[in-house]
Amino acid sequence: MDHPDDEERASPPSIAALVEDLTDVRWSHPAWLSLAGGTALLERMARWRPDALEEDVYATYLSANGSPRSDTFMARDRGEDDRSAAASIARAVLRASAAVGAVSGLARELPGQPLDVGLRFDGGWLRRAPIVRPGLAVFVTPRGRFVAGATPSDELARALGAACAGQTAGATLQPLDGDGVPADAAVAVDVSLQPGGTARHLHRRAWTSGGGPWLGVGETGTLELVTTCHLAVDGYGHGLLAARTFAAVDAGRGELARLTAAARAGLGADTSLPEASEVEGSRPLGFAGEVVDGAEVNFPRASYALGRTLDALRPTARSFAPTFSVAVAPGDRGDALRRLRRVAFILVSLRKLDGEIESFEAFRARLRELVAAETSQPGLLMRILAATAKAPLPRALRRRLLSSDGSPSRWLPPVEVLAGRASLSLIRHVGRDLPPAPLYAASAPGLAATRDDPMGSFVITILDHGSKCTVSLDGTGFAGTDAGAHAVLTRFLAELRAIEKS
Repeated sequence: MDHPDDEERASPPSIAALVEDLTDVRWSHPAWLSLAGGTALLERMARWRPDALEEDVYATYLSANGSPRSDTFMARDRGEDDRSAAASIARAVLRASAAVGAVSGLARELPGQPLDVGLRFDGGWLRRAPIVRPGLAVFVTPRGRFVAGATPSDELARALGAACAGQTAGATLQPLDGDGVPADAAVAVDVSLQPGGTARHLHRRAWTSGGGPWLGVGETGTLELVTTCHLAVDGYGHGLLAARTFAAVDAGRGELARLTAAARAGLGADTSLPEASEVEGSRPLGFAGEVVDGAEVNFPRASYALGRTLDALRPTARSFAPTFSVAVAPGDRGDALRRLRRVAFILVSLRKLDGEIESFEAFRARLRELVAAETSQPGLLMRILAATAKAPLPRALRRRLLSSDGSPSRWLPPVEVLAGRASLSLIRHVGRDLPPAPLYAASAPGLAATRDDPMGSFVITILDHGSKCTVSLDGTGFAGTDAGAHAVLTRFLAELRAIEKS
């Protein structure tokens, strides 16, 4: 649809107006004045008009935030498989082939998210760079990292077994040295168990100081994982990759016995493999997940239940409950590519009157308006990101302005509001891409817990399976342990079910 001429367009709301729709704000505070005035200045400097959502804004933000905070996982229950070292190596061989195949099949199917790439650091920014020789993977072992073709074979399993035993890798495996040159591969696979709280960083174990793969496959004691970096792919694409990888692994299980025997021959003695160490700079998160009836779940109900959960965890006498972000697919509902594109994030909060939270009906109507408006006039969060990303500033300064360590501070109240105390994504695949349940998910929440602010924040990801949904929650602070995450998830699901009864 054509836009009317500039002079006929409605003027976008001011930053101040957007803030006042979300939270109680004291404009005498210099941090709020700096936010409103600084964003307006950056928009003028960039000569950018906030009247359309642009797909590269979120990618630019992720490029500036290339730390482990940008890592995610999707996972399924691991089951009672063989826990021997040889079997772990055999599974790694199958997973590498499955993941490389999934990446190849979806390489150019996701708008703005090419997958036939690796990640490279460029002046502190994380960038995507084309893969020269497709089909390679980085195998991470307790004795080093090796690059090899991902085609399953006895020779590969035997060589990995020998490498894990400290023997010469041979011609099948090429050692990856850490001199700053990244491997020419999109996929990493680790033969060792991952620590649960930092498992989402698996792909980063194959990195040199110059970068590396953006997708990882492996296992914890209870989960089988597909990890990614958000710069490469969003949640919808991640779900497609995970489902296709797991399906290919299942299809190849007939090869496991042969590959396990080959790995055992390479090992010499089938000793246990040590658990992988934590990735430098990682922040452990609590995690919980549950499969629920899909009839209980839709976007407005989940958003309202999340807002009520936050108000219960951090009660205030103010006019708003704590802010949280929701991920939305940009574009018209009739657009076939809509779900495949980069998501946008909208900041939301529940309103309160005389201490009482607004009704679900009132919130649902307001949420519908917010989502519709985001496609034509980006909201507060995306406007701030766009203004900063497009401003004609030195690259180092722009990166610093876009970066954040997620630490709340009473001296900087906008940090808590903009990061939000939680984030919600509801991912609905369709047709043959509908993944089987369960498919758990985890990604870094916006706020860390501190001594002065122990609440932290959390992420809720809901994967639709048709009649069922997997609801996952991971977080810091109150949700920073598995027990804490389970307690917060239980509260959220209770709020969700209470809406049905109201």
